[in-house]
Amino acid sequence: MSDSPTLIAFPGAASYQPGALASLAEKDGTVRGFLSVIDEVSQEFDGGPVTGPLLERGERDLPTLMREDPIAFHLAIYAGALAAYRALPERPEGHRRILLGLSLGEVMALVAGGAYDVVSGARIVAHRTRLLCDLLGEDTGAVVLEADAERAEHLLAALGNPSLAVAVENTATQTVVCGPATAVGELHDLAQQLGLRASRIATPFASHHPSYQHVSDRLWHDIKGLPQRPLREPVYSPISGGFYRDGEDLARAVADHISRPVRLRTALQLLHSTGVEEFIECAARPLLTPLIATVLTPGAPARTEPAERRSVPPQQRRETALPAPEIPVAAPAPPGETCTFDELRAVYVEALGYPPEAFEPETDLEADLGITSMRQTEILGKVLNRFELADLPDSFAVSAYPTMGEILEFVRAHAAPAPGAGK
Repeated sequence: MSDSPTLIAFPGAASYQPGALASLAEKDGTVRGFLSVIDEVSQEFDGGPVTGPLLERGERDLPTLMREDPIAFHLAIYAGALAAYRALPERPEGHRRILLGLSLGEVMALVAGGAYDVVSGARIVAHRTRLLCDLLGEDTGAVVLEADAERAEHLLAALGNPSLAVAVENTATQTVVCGPATAVGELHDLAQQLGLRASRIATPFASHHPSYQHVSDRLWHDIKGLPQRPLREPVYSPISGGFYRDGEDLARAVADHISRPVRLRTALQLLHSTGVEEFIECAARPLLTPLIATVLTPGAPARTEPAERRSVPPQQRRETALPAPEIPVAAPAPPGETCTFDELRAVYVEALGYPPEAFEPETDLEADLGITSMRQTEILGKVLNRFELADLPDSFAVSAYPTMGEILEFVRAHAAPAPGAGK
């Protein structure tokens, strides 16, 4: 291990996968007890347990749990990330680590860093979720654009709707914008008209918008009494643009996350300039690795915890979150026959609400994302409808096409005319 600090990263929303901790729980007998503590907090807020969703692979998938029980959904993300952090090897003496979270992940980073205990952190997550659902909910929305923050700002200016704001600056090719749901829809349509890839994010609420200060104030009121402790490890905030300090009002800082933008790319650039090269992502379902790798050096070591899924080749993990679109051939062909990976991915993003970077050619929909075969078949039907293709044959078995790359090959082959048929 080098002398440079290791970045420990915690993702936010969407980093849930059913049964993600099953293997870890078999190896570590303390996992169930840890999850039971989170279950008790969830019950305080009328949410369901997180133990089942995180230990049972046949549990509800991401969009279902998010829709049916947002409290349990966000606490499952919280619990999964901290369980992964607890499973990390002991830090070598003298080796420095820096903790960083994206959006909701900042709460996990603060708990891991020692500023809050596990129960207090869970209560912050629950209070935050309940307030955002009650005060914002379905009236708000978010869209991810294939653009840097500056280009996204230009697009907002062109639309001329001041109710929209940049919420998250992920990478040089990915920015999240949020605001009223209707305005977000208009931005999505404008981006597509201009040839800019855009995907609506399935979420029970938006956050990181300056007009949500009233929600921040309510959250601060609800969590200001939670006990705050000295930090054991440094925690860097992509929202405040600096390290948290002992003695500052962390409840106020955490509450203000809701009304301030996340500058992940800027934070990573700064940390890299100070010598950070290695990173580990702690999550039930890692999402930040492809984002972080676009900013840190191309050869930077990276791994995720817990590693319970099919391994992805390092060169694949280091692709940008939204690769450049393929250029279709000029010859006339049925839409499905010229379907690009990005077009296919857009259907799955829309159907499942997962971020675009969750889908790569090697992604196994069931093993990596916990999507049941029934749900896969349903979405594939949407794909065939989108590209005006024939229905699935009676002999079709979705298990024969487990990865996104194999599904793309099937769609193209399904669209191809029979031998001798005219086009």
